[in-house]
Amino acid sequence: MSEHNDIHNEPEGTQDESKLNDDTQDPQDSAEQESKDERAEQEAEEGHRRQEEAQAAVDDPIAILEREKLDLRNAYLRLSAETDNYRKRILSEKENFQKLALRGIMEKLLPVIDNLEMVV
Repeated sequence: MSEHNDIHNEPEGTQDESKLNDDTQDPQDSAEQESKDERAEQEAEEGHRRQEEAQAAVDDPIAILEREKLDLRNAYLRLSAETDNYRKRILSEKENFQKLALRGIMEKLLPVIDNLEMVV
């Protein structure tokens, strides 16, 4: 029996040192823990708020329709802006293409025109 107790007992100074180490935590560690606790609390509050909103939406069909209307309006505005941007980009590309095509034609015609002027 005494052997069993001796195996599980730690040396005398070890227990006291571990208690001291636990009591003297790094301030950064406690700040991190507080930050984690605050985030967890905020997430819990956000989850509770969402749950209340979902329940209110179930209870109020008008709220559901209003939310759907808002979502559709946002989608419409987004698509309208995308269409407008597409139109502007296509016009810009068309102008650039015309300029490059005209430039290419002129570069090919200038030597011919110069040669004709020399002949005349």
